[in-house]
Amino acid sequence: MGCSVVPKILCLIMISNYNSLPLVSRSCVVPAPSNFNRGFTLIELLAVIAVVGVLFAILIPMMSKQRESAIRVQCSSNMRQVGVCFSLYSNDHSGRLPRNDESSIYSDKSWVGQLAEYVDDDFEVFGCPAGEGPQPRTSYLYNAFAAGRNVDENVFVRANAAENVVTSILVLDQRVNTNDPFTSSGTVDTVENSSANWWYPHSYAGEKNMGRTVLFLDGHVEIVKKGTLHWWQLQWPD
Repeated sequence: MGCSVVPKILCLIMISNYNSLPLVSRSCVVPAPSNFNRGFTLIELLAVIAVVGVLFAILIPMMSKQRESAIRVQCSSNMRQVGVCFSLYSNDHSGRLPRNDESSIYSDKSWVGQLAEYVDDDFEVFGCPAGEGPQPRTSYLYNAFAAGRNVDENVFVRANAAENVVTSILVLDQRVNTNDPFTSSGTVDTVENSSANWWYPHSYAGEKNMGRTVLFLDGHVEIVKKGTLHWWQLQWPD
């Protein structure tokens, strides 16, 4: 007997037996429930919510760290571009560094105004994106001594004035006292100031607001921990 005939015979036997049952017995035959029409139970719903909560608890810190890492990379990249601008300016001006005689970045007497031409006037290169949110964006501050603070007007400091270009500070990031830091071309004459509301935009070794980006005279950039810089690293032009 062929295989296809057997199921047909079994089906006929089942129908015959079902028809032979009394009506009361027939009503007791309950069809199997369909899983397609079954909804979530409260326990299953709570379990799903718990799993989603655990995933968020894992992912949110990871996303925060990724964002902070991206900001550090962008800030360091901007600072390196600023270093290239200083190098190009120095090469074009017989080894001199730019003075800072005005505070507006749009003035050709400010250090930012003099360097902006080397980045096609992209002024955001001179700031760190770490200050977005409750803090204003950070501006880079130029070494006031390199900017001509202790020399006569029209006298320029030369890049080769430092004995150690690796440790000599050229620029560091810091918030400036203005509502729009991107219009201010600031300088700095001290590495730490306990009396001022100084802000350190980066984490360092897991501690928040403990690091800042620093450009040194040789062109290299570091994220430096709060309290580890020294006054003589700024006053090398003296």
